[in-house]
Amino acid sequence: MVTETILSKNIEIERKREKRLLNLQNLHRAILNNLDISKFSRLDKVAYILWQKPNTRNSDRTHAIEYYKMFHHELVQNATITFENIYKLPKMYDIQRDRATIQNTERLFPAKESTIEKRCEKEQEYKTFYLQSLPSGIT
Repeated sequence: MVTETILSKNIEIERKREKRLLNLQNLHRAILNNLDISKFSRLDKVAYILWQKPNTRNSDRTHAIEYYKMFHHELVQNATITFENIYKLPKMYDIQRDRATIQNTERLFPAKESTIEKRCEKEQEYKTFYLQSLPSGIT
């Protein structure tokens, strides 16, 4: 029973990966041909940046900057985003969560091993802090 569950999860992950990769091919074609890309999801666009710019796989800040420059270039002037325009952009946290979904759930475009280790350490720190912050008797 456990083996079947694991197998079905792996099949589901593989389907998501295949769909994402197909969407990336379509997005890439649309960009090259100056077609409308508004129909593509933010997740597809986040994955596109990870695919096209491998240096963004290890830094959420670098990834968000490249995302903004590519998909919201009209709001980035002279490598600057004004306070007024920042409210028109997708939140960096949302882009970060999308990056985590692509890399951790769909297992595409992985970060360097050292980056993965740092992210795991940070996650453990947050969990420990959260658990220590709970009132006694609640876990």
